[in-house]
Amino acid sequence: MGGPRPNLVFVPSDDVALVAHVADLVANPEVAACLETLDSVGFQKRIRERFPNATVRPREDIARMLPDDAPVWYVARGRERFRLRATVSIAAPRAEVFRRYVDPASVQLWQGVTRVRTLASSPTVVGNSWEAEYEILTVKLSGTFRIVEAQAPARVRVEAFGPLRSRLWYVSRFQERDGGTIVDVEGDYELPFELLTRVPSRLFAEREIERVVARSHERLKSLCETSPATPDGDGSDAREDGPAPAEKLGSTAAI
Repeated sequence: MGGPRPNLVFVPSDDVALVAHVADLVANPEVAACLETLDSVGFQKRIRERFPNATVRPREDIARMLPDDAPVWYVARGRERFRLRATVSIAAPRAEVFRRYVDPASVQLWQGVTRVRTLASSPTVVGNSWEAEYEILTVKLSGTFRIVEAQAPARVRVEAFGPLRSRLWYVSRFQERDGGTIVDVEGDYELPFELLTRVPSRLFAEREIERVVARSHERLKSLCETSPATPDGDGSDAREDGPAPAEKLGSTAAI
């Protein structure tokens, strides 16, 4: 025997589905043996049969209050990570496409969000940030987007954080071609299981988000090709007059 059984601490504590699943597992003598022998790796492996990204992390010994304290294992589902890819050809100058892409006040015109609020707008582009309300997998959420790196008008890197620990980060590249612009987007995003449990499958979530991203970039294409270019659109400036009044232009955003 490996001593006292570890106390299981669930993160978050209100993950009802995970708690119930682990309780069922522990009722199996074979799985319970992992607790008796302090086999956290074997225990994690059994949980991952249902939750592929689950983690079982033993508390560090230095964190024990008393030498005889029972071990503590932190159990969490983890997040699902997805790849993000999008490419669109736009019949407009690269500098103009870049300008619209990085301008927080233009976000509501092409990402299809229900509400946008500019948090920061800088002439250097880096630091531009906005809060957007959007709908993803039938759930309305709000996220904060921030441009963390830019090489105008060729490249921009964006990071975003949303509720339920959802995250998004991507790089968009702008290439000149035949007088127009190719926008190529590549990145990753993480969705917590709290969201994924509300849809039929992981594949459904992935395909739905792919459609959302594609529609957003088609709106960007339409915006750039049908709206007149600004005479000083050199790709390095950003509007500083704040966002236009938010209008409901759709129910999804590119996240």
